[in-house]
Amino acid sequence: MQELYDYKKFAVLYVDDEEKSLKYFTRAFSEKFRIFTAKDAQEGFEIFDEHKDEIAIFLTDQRMPGEKGVQLLERVRTIRPSVIRILVTAYTDAEVAIDAVNSGAIYKYVSKPWDIPELGVTLRRAVEFFLIQRERDHLLREKLSALEKLVVVDRVLGLALLGSGLRSELRNSLGAMHSFLNAKPLQPGLEERNLDELKSHSRWRQVYLHTQSHLKQMVETIRALPVDSKVGEVDLVQFVAAELERRAQSLSDERIDIENGLAGKTLLVTGNAAILKHVVELILGALVTGMVPRSGLALSVDEGSPEDSLVKLKFVRRGNLFPHSPFQSVFDPFTVADEATEAQGLRLLTLYLLVYHLGGAVEFTDLSDESTAITVSVPRIESNEGEDWEKSLLDNLLNENVWELLTER
Repeated sequence: MQELYDYKKFAVLYVDDEEKSLKYFTRAFSEKFRIFTAKDAQEGFEIFDEHKDEIAIFLTDQRMPGEKGVQLLERVRTIRPSVIRILVTAYTDAEVAIDAVNSGAIYKYVSKPWDIPELGVTLRRAVEFFLIQRERDHLLREKLSALEKLVVVDRVLGLALLGSGLRSELRNSLGAMHSFLNAKPLQPGLEERNLDELKSHSRWRQVYLHTQSHLKQMVETIRALPVDSKVGEVDLVQFVAAELERRAQSLSDERIDIENGLAGKTLLVTGNAAILKHVVELILGALVTGMVPRSGLALSVDEGSPEDSLVKLKFVRRGNLFPHSPFQSVFDPFTVADEATEAQGLRLLTLYLLVYHLGGAVEFTDLSDESTAITVSVPRIESNEGEDWEKSLLDNLLNENVWELLTER
């Protein structure tokens, strides 16, 4: 008769200071199960630590020199709660075993001397329970992961609508969201997280409260955008020089070397002065945040030919890759991030919204030398054309690449 379960897919680890017991156990059960054995708690824990992804059952004698069986199983539980823990006891240790079962430290206890057929049944049931629990957790992770994807998709759409709803004059907000989402890959989500945490009502309550707080910050940020300021001719190089001067002391304290390829140049563009100044502040602020001491920042410009509609400011964060976490914190409410990371994410989102409002673009590129290049393109003359919302929605939110980014996590 074909069995429903593969009892050798995962291993049984047995710890006992009696060598005869280890040999007897191996001889009795090695045909049915994969067996690891150890002669004391230290060796047992070392084997477990090395093979923890392979072990389903951790069986240990209670009475051993040094660390007792219950203490060893408690250590195992803190690392792999899903491992089925069984305590082997003498009759005089029954009270200890019962207390361990009641406290959740162990799944079951068995008494010495063993009844081989009975112990065999116990091991089979334990492996079956482990496999069923593992399959259940896998299905639960899939469902929660699907839920997370829906939440992220909803956040993408919601932020774009929020941006344009709060500031009706904010152009190209959907394009900004699309580009922001493409800037850094979203990392694996719920599948990698602690399942007990995900099943906790309080954890989901925290997600809800965190989302409310974060969206409130976004609303305040978007409302404060200076999109209704006057348009005129400005020199971008002067804005960069002023921002570097403002940050000179902190850059010196952090020993961040500045290679300013803009020095002595003039870069005239016609646009919203308040927005352009804010863009420079945001990009330099985002770049220097989190930089390690003695790293460098290189600034340059690609003016192109006079016929080109865009000019490109390039900033290279040398030897210090830009992290994905600020981007992730904006779109994924399940991501646990500190206040500094979330604030940086909001600054980056603001940068994208402003640059795309001007008719420009932002591009992040990771380089082979562990550096990140950020290129900000702005039009020589700001366009006042309104956004075609229907076309923008189809081009951006219904774009196949966007959905792949969201669903292939």
